[in-house]
Amino acid sequence: MPEPDGFGEWCLSNAAITTNASHAEAYFESAILSFASQSKQRPFDLDKFTSLAEWVDQHPGFSILFNRHLSSEVEEWRLDSAKRSLERKIEKLKTKNEWLEYINTHWPGADNPQAPIHLLYNLARVHTRQVLFDRDAESDQLRYLFDEDDERIQTLLEMISQLPYRSDLPTIKESAAISADGKANLFYVPSIVGLKMNPIEVILQLPDEVLSKLIAIKVSSSSEKDEVFDRIKQEKPELYGNVLAEVIEPYLKKDGFNKYFLGNLAYNEEDEAIAKVATPLLLKSFPKSIKSSRIEDLKYLLISALKYLNHDSIEPLVFERLTMKLNIMQRVYWLCAGALINPNRYLLKSKRISIKSYGQQVKVS
Repeated sequence: MPEPDGFGEWCLSNAAITTNASHAEAYFESAILSFASQSKQRPFDLDKFTSLAEWVDQHPGFSILFNRHLSSEVEEWRLDSAKRSLERKIEKLKTKNEWLEYINTHWPGADNPQAPIHLLYNLARVHTRQVLFDRDAESDQLRYLFDEDDERIQTLLEMISQLPYRSDLPTIKESAAISADGKANLFYVPSIVGLKMNPIEVILQLPDEVLSKLIAIKVSSSSEKDEVFDRIKQEKPELYGNVLAEVIEPYLKKDGFNKYFLGNLAYNEEDEAIAKVATPLLLKSFPKSIKSSRIEDLKYLLISALKYLNHDSIEPLVFERLTMKLNIMQRVYWLCAGALINPNRYLLKSKRISIKSYGQQVKVS
């Protein structure tokens, strides 16, 4: 039910004349609430509150109550929240300024026409949202970083799109060594972004030497599927398989995680053409002495060989390996492969073999 007109003034009149202190406070509170509710329904009436302040000057007994309504203490959690929000904004601006200083220092100019690869790597990560300045899901990170300078952003994207044509692309051996040492290949992210900016027909026309370098960068950095490299696999499987073998070979001599999952060669039907090229090369170069983490790689390579290669072509390699001094698990896998290729030659040996390993008798049949 709406208040009658003049209700606030009526409350003030009663507050001034009543002799009961609690009634006086109640009337005064009602007057303030009446004026406040009216201000929410229409533009704030400053004159009304000015007259209220003048009324309080004439009735100083209500000044404490009046001041309490004019201001209130802010809860501590609100102050902490506002402080954290301000600190985040300051840190965000500081980070942005540091990035801009770094970019301006290395941005290509007359003295240095080609952007350093570390600059393209870092800005490609911004472009792909691997680095976030503004966590708004819809925001364009480059536009935020460059203050919506579209011309400069376009220049950057053109530099990234030209990455496949750079003369300083790492060789296959260099990419393999970088990855085998556990380091990040700075060409990987900008090359993925840059290749997607070019028509696939143009990419496939690149010289094999350039494509080999790009394949090595990809294979040595990630085993994730990529539509551009999937197309290169389809069109140039022999080239892809040769590069794959050259990149993976250094891994086989080391312990730890192999960035390329060799199970793809054994089980991924789409990689059959590549497996036929890479598998025999990797088996021939497979180390005689390996770490325990590499035994799975040998298993996948032998499965791939048995699945895709002519058995007569790989039996000489199996026989050669079994004449060598191998560790126990390697010998088991080679012997099992031999038994599947030529049972008459290898099966009797595999039935008789009794291998002492870690204090247990392991029988292979």
